[in-house]
Amino acid sequence: LAPEVEALGLACAVTDTMMTSPERKASLATFLTSL
Repeated sequence: LAPEVEALGLACAVTDTMMTSPERKASLATFLTSL
């Protein structure tokens, strides 16, 4: 789906969003703040 969104001229980021552990929560936070 990301290529289709980008074809519309929008920026797109794809990552895991299931925060099932403290490590995954930190990883998601790091990813989001890097955008």
